[in-house]
Amino acid sequence: EDIAEAHSRGLHNKTKELVLEYYNKIKDDPDKRAVAEACGLLLKGFKALKGKRIVVTTHAYFLQMPPEVLTGYTVIIDEDILQLQIFNKIYKISEQCLEELGKKKVPIYSDIALEILKAETGEYKRITQNPYVPPLTEEQLSELECAGGYNINDLCLAGAFVKNPDRESGEMVIQYFCPQEMSRMKYIVLSATLNENIYKSYFRGRMEVYFYPEKKAAYKGRLIQYTYHSLGRRDLSDKKQVFCFVKNLLEPEKPEIITFKEGRSIQGVSEMNTKNLHFGNAIGVNSLEGRSIGIVGTPFKAEEAYKLIACYLGADVNRKEDKRPRPRRVTYKKCSFLLTTYQEPLLREIQMYALESEMEQCVGRARILRKECTVYVCSAFPCEQAEIHMEDYLKGMEGKKSAECD
Repeated sequence: EDIAEAHSRGLHNKTKELVLEYYNKIKDDPDKRAVAEACGLLLKGFKALKGKRIVVTTHAYFLQMPPEVLTGYTVIIDEDILQLQIFNKIYKISEQCLEELGKKKVPIYSDIALEILKAETGEYKRITQNPYVPPLTEEQLSELECAGGYNINDLCLAGAFVKNPDRESGEMVIQYFCPQEMSRMKYIVLSATLNENIYKSYFRGRMEVYFYPEKKAAYKGRLIQYTYHSLGRRDLSDKKQVFCFVKNLLEPEKPEIITFKEGRSIQGVSEMNTKNLHFGNAIGVNSLEGRSIGIVGTPFKAEEAYKLIACYLGADVNRKEDKRPRPRRVTYKKCSFLLTTYQEPLLREIQMYALESEMEQCVGRARILRKECTVYVCSAFPCEQAEIHMEDYLKGMEGKKSAECD
């Protein structure tokens, strides 16, 4: 938690200090010998890899590895690193904090702060990155009264930003996207949800991208989907009876449902979510393997998550037509369907790419590629290989306000 909190504030070089502090506490505890050994490897850093023939690590740690270490290996990246890691690097900082930073005359950082402050509210803008600026120390950050809880250090890495009132506090904040540099070398990325156009747009001018489409294997199990209702967060809040519908589909099995994190607080849903999985945390989990499950909802993100990335990639996201998404007929992966989305093509594709990735990850938890079970999906976004049902499956269930079935 301490390391995650430090990273969220842009203190990326604090990890070793925190690990050393913990290591010194436990190194003499015989019950924590394995943990101490793991800490010891972390403290050695990349030196610990010397002579290792195979190295397995996370996306986040991999992105910190220097090219001199990586070039000694064939690099195989499992799962979509662009969608699951790089596109999540969106941070925020208050307008008040930027104003203070501008007055302090901190080299480079104050210039960036003043440039951002000139922008109009709600206007998405690209910004020139300064990747070689040294991060502010903890002591320098402590001198800024507003620094607590905000990420100032990564401002120099920002590629696009927008200024808007915070949805919860109402405070004026700036959200910004930090594109991640990857060393120029060969990478092999394996994933069923890669988007060729987005990959080529992101790495254009830095690396060539080649795609080798996989041969789709037919599911051994079944994927049955109901698409009549949108079931984004707002729509789902008025149609909680959908959980009762899915529960009835899953009986007599003990129902297990994946939905929004906040959706688990709906009466009757927590009992159908024993693994605590939700949109955003289901990747790679095997606890539902071979189980028939339900997936409820269309996992739309806040619009900043789409527009900041699209803006960085060169799309005009400030047009009046795209101030808010609205229902449109779209075509994606040879499917035509209605969805609340945008008019700008690249912005819309980024949203479709994110939806597809999240939905397919959740479907994959049951491992229906090799298991004879059934996944029931209630969402307007069509999944690949699904048996689609387009009728109003909630007709006659109006008025129910919970997942409890009569």
